[in-house]
Amino acid sequence: MGLLRDSVGRSPGARTLTLRLLSGLVGAVAVFALLSFGCDKKAPTTYDDEPFPVAGDTQPNDTLIWDQNSIYIVQIETTRSTLQGMHERVDVNMNQWLAQVGGWDMLIGYDASALLFQAAIPGPLHAECRWEYFNYRYLPFGNGDTLCPSGMLRVVGIAETNNGPNHPDVVCCDSLGAAGPFALFTLDFLVSNDRTLECRFVPIRFFWMDCGDNSIAFHPLDNPMASIQGASRYVFETPGLTEMISDETTGYPTYTGVQRECFENDPGYPIPVAIIDFINGGVDIVCADSIDDRGDINLNGTANEISDAVLFSNYFVKGVGVFNVNYNGQVAASDVNANGTTLEVTDLVYLIRIITGDALPRPPLTPVPGKLTYSGGVLSIDVKTGAAYLVLAGEVAPRLLATRMEMNYAFDGRNTRLLVSKIGTEGFEGQFLAFDGDLVSFEMATYDGAPIDLDGPYDGDQQPVRSYPNPFSDTTTIRCITSYPVQYTCTIFDAVGAEVAMFSSGGAAEMITITWDATGLPAGPYVCRLEFAGIVLWHSMLKAN
Repeated sequence: MGLLRDSVGRSPGARTLTLRLLSGLVGAVAVFALLSFGCDKKAPTTYDDEPFPVAGDTQPNDTLIWDQNSIYIVQIETTRSTLQGMHERVDVNMNQWLAQVGGWDMLIGYDASALLFQAAIPGPLHAECRWEYFNYRYLPFGNGDTLCPSGMLRVVGIAETNNGPNHPDVVCCDSLGAAGPFALFTLDFLVSNDRTLECRFVPIRFFWMDCGDNSIAFHPLDNPMASIQGASRYVFETPGLTEMISDETTGYPTYTGVQRECFENDPGYPIPVAIIDFINGGVDIVCADSIDDRGDINLNGTANEISDAVLFSNYFVKGVGVFNVNYNGQVAASDVNANGTTLEVTDLVYLIRIITGDALPRPPLTPVPGKLTYSGGVLSIDVKTGAAYLVLAGEVAPRLLATRMEMNYAFDGRNTRLLVSKIGTEGFEGQFLAFDGDLVSFEMATYDGAPIDLDGPYDGDQQPVRSYPNPFSDTTTIRCITSYPVQYTCTIFDAVGAEVAMFSSGGAAEMITITWDATGLPAGPYVCRLEFAGIVLWHSMLKAN
């Protein structure tokens, strides 16, 4: 059988979830609750004792409007106070379960510029009750010229794909249905770090492109071998049930539910039953000003303590494993300077200043130009620096040259991570570190907590590498003028030393010009390594939100 949607036209024949999804579901026979069919038109049902609204003057399925206690209710979770730059898991819940369900086919739309989909995770029906099939896939994204959302997902679950010796656990399913709401599946999103999205609600909504979308296949009590397609009855926006958007006359594609054409008599195809209420949800992104644990790195309830600085310093040397209380919360708390980017050395510098009592939150963040030089195994900086975070290739034993500073470093199995800083010291300038090897990436900040826009390290008469704009949003141009034609290789690394892009010349040139499109990469510091004629030049760049 075809487990995913076949390529049929948008006609009443396209409604046949029952035929395309359930040809292998004969073995599921349990019934969880009495399902009362009725042919007489009934008065509108109610939620919370208020009249249940009806879309339009008539319903194509008037004779199939069921009692409130005899419908399925499927709801997308609405999250609260979601942090940007973090993963958010959104449950798609079965709030009310009636008869034995054999499968579902859900189509969900969302804003792909705000939410980056990671995965769909099966719920307890698959994880505990031995449902046999779960799959999801992306659909082509829409754009401003279409009626489709920019992000679309199809998620399919089937209880049994054949009538073999193994079957779903009916007792387990019965227990889930009787216990109340449970997750059919969970959607994992990465929330954009774009600060223009703060304080906004990003909807995640059910979407219909034909009659088979957002359907549930179930077995009636009086004929457990039969399969009936359940379609939408009403569709609600969130929060609450105050806004019903059901409309069977809009045509496809639509957010308003199954359309009138799906209930027209089409010989050879079963007519679906309007038995499902859908409730949309979404992600409510927190306002930055409301995050009250900024600076509380150890999440002990008190921000900007010496223990917070010690833990944050350990992160730069030992990695994210030091955040063992609540990873997402501790990472969010690291945005001490409130620039929208977590885990920066600028955050550490400003946290130290707050602790010593000579700064208040929210420093000026205008980058300060500086030049980094590496000559004779010694690294130098020409501006006053509050802290330096470097990644050195391989296992290296560096030597600290800066006075009144402290150095911590550790080998992570691939590179040596190193932090130069000290609480209560205004910083350093000039020669500050000696080592043998290659510098993979670097990030530095002034004592005021502002990022240092670095050129270099380079030697002698060579021209420095430049980029414009810097900071940049999505695209920047990297340039370097050489004294003679050269072939080059340009490698770009992120803050932890991972390679994110590489460019190389096909021929010789005196003006090296590279346009780097960083769309899709997270905001934060990046380092360019330009190599030509045995010379290695470095340049730091900052991608802003």
